[in-house]
Amino acid sequence: MLSIAIILSVGILYEQVIRIKTRQIFPPKGSIIHVGDQNFHVNIEGNKTSLPTVIFESGYYPTGGSSLIWEKIQNEISEHTKTISYDRAGILGSEPSKNELTTDRILENFHGILKKVDGDGPYIIVAHSISGMSARAFTAQYPEMVCGLVLIDVTHPEAYEKIPKEILGNQSPRNLTWIKFLSFIGYLRLTNSYRYPATRANDSINIISNAFFPEKATSIAEEKNLKMEWSEKIKNNRFLGNLPIRIIYAGGEKVISGFPSRKQGELYNTIWEKLQQDMPTLSNDTELIEAKKSGHYIPLEQPDLVTKTILDLLRQIEDE
Repeated sequence: MLSIAIILSVGILYEQVIRIKTRQIFPPKGSIIHVGDQNFHVNIEGNKTSLPTVIFESGYYPTGGSSLIWEKIQNEISEHTKTISYDRAGILGSEPSKNELTTDRILENFHGILKKVDGDGPYIIVAHSISGMSARAFTAQYPEMVCGLVLIDVTHPEAYEKIPKEILGNQSPRNLTWIKFLSFIGYLRLTNSYRYPATRANDSINIISNAFFPEKATSIAEEKNLKMEWSEKIKNNRFLGNLPIRIIYAGGEKVISGFPSRKQGELYNTIWEKLQQDMPTLSNDTELIEAKKSGHYIPLEQPDLVTKTILDLLRQIEDE
C-alpha cells in the first residue's frame, strides 16, 4: 500500500508541475473575454469590412476541439474580412464550464461570444466534424445572424442511427469522475499522445494540444457526451430556406485504423460519405464539394480548398 501511495503522490506532483509549466510556456495567443460566468479564449484577426465576419467552429478532436486547427485558414481569410475562432468551455485556453454542460449552454456561450466581439453579424459559420450540428442548431435559433454556412465533413444527425453499433462502439456517456482521477494522477499524460493528419510531430497543433490534453480531458469528455443530444436537437431543423451552404466532404483516403476490422472501417466510411451526399437538401442554395485529397481532417489536409470555398461564398454574398 505504501508503494502505491508513493507512486500516486509522485504522479500527482508531476502532473501539477507540468500543468503550471504548460500554462507558462503556452499562454493564450488571442484575447480572454468574459461571457456569462466564465472566461473564453478568442482569436480575432482582420478588420471589419462590408463583408460578413467569418467565425470558425472546431470539432470534437482526440485532444480537444481547439482553435489551433484553423490557424492557416484564418490567417488567409483575415486578409479580406474580420475573422473569429475560439476555444469552447474547458478547451485549451478557455475555462471549464462552472455548471453542467449542455447543448443549450454551448449555443448560449457561442451567441454571447459573438455578441461581445462583433455584435449581430451577419456571420458565415465555418464548422468541421460534429460542430456542424451546433452550427445548424445556432442557425435555426438565430437565423438573422447567419448569412452562410461552410460545413466541412460534418456529422449527419442520423449518423448514430445509420452506422451499425458494432462499428460505432460504446456510445454510453464517459465516466467523468474516472477521467478526472486519471488526469489528476498523471496517467493520461504518460499514456496519451496524438498527431493530427497532415502535420509533423513538432507542429504547434500537436505540441500544444498534447501538452494541455490531460488538464482538459474531463471537459473534452463532457463535450463528447453530448453527441446524441446534438443529433436529436437538429433532426427537425433540416431545411434552412435560401441560406447559401457549402458542404465539403472527404473524398480522399480515409482512416480505417481504430475499427475492429478493415471491413468495418471501410463500411463506416462508405456510410459516412453517403450521409454527406444527403446534405444538399438543407437549403435551396446548397453546393456539395469533394475534397479529393483529404480524409476527415480537411482543414489540415486541404486548407486551400476550404479557403477558396469561404472566399467564393463571401464574393457571392457581396454581389447579392
